[in-house]
Order: sequence, then structure tokens, then C-alpha cells
Amino acid sequence: MDKNMNSKRIINVSNRLPVKLTIKEGVYNYECSEGGLATGLSSAISDVEHIWIGWPGAEVPSAKQEVVTSELKQRKLRPVFLEACDIENFYEGFSNGTIWPLFHYFPSYSNYDPVFWESYVSVNQKYADEILKF
Repeated sequence: MDKNMNSKRIINVSNRLPVKLTIKEGVYNYECSEGGLATGLSSAISDVEHIWIGWPGAEVPSAKQEVVTSELKQRKLRPVFLEACDIENFYEGFSNGTIWPLFHYFPSYSNYDPVFWESYVSVNQKYADEILKF
């Protein structure tokens, strides 16, 4: 029997990574996220082979993405890089402006814009592409 058959691996995919990337005067810093998912899962996955896929919390220029990817890989994190328009339309627009009100019993507050939907599809494809690497 293959010993890998009994090993467990978790691939966690969420909008945000459990760290928040901040960029100040060209210096990249990683701070622990205060989010509930990151806090709740941190002890559960500490002894398990895992990868966490998500947005690092800041827009990263193309020239710096390889460096950020390498630094996050050491923490078992895989970034999905989003541009400002992705963040605005995918997250603020479709996720928070369309889906959230619908699923929290506030349909009258839901705002549908085709641009939000197109961004939502595009960003989800970026996440899917990262997942398929494993």
C-alpha cells in the first residue's frame, strides 16, 4: 500500500490569505490576519500538509509578484494576485453588493451590474487556475 494513500492534505481556498500584505515605502510586510477563518483554522492545519490559496490583501505590481510568491510559499501560502479593478468589482461589487444582500435576506439592497459579474467570473478563474497547479 502506498504510504501517501494515508496522508492527508488540505487545500484551503478563501478570498484572503491568513496574512495581510502591506506595502510601505517599497517595503513588503506580512502581518497575521485578524479574520475568523484564519484564526479558527491555524491550529487545525498546523500538523497537516496544507496549502492556502487566496489574495494577499494588496495590489502587487507584476515585477514583484515572483518575490511575493516565493516569500509566501515558505509559509505554505499561494497568492492570487488581483488588480484594483478586480478588488472593486469582484469583491466590493459582486460579492458584497450582489451576493451578500441576497443571501442575508436583504434582496432590495442587492445591486446587479454586468461588469461585477464579468469580474466575478474572471477572478474565480484566477483562483481555479491556481488550484489546478496542485
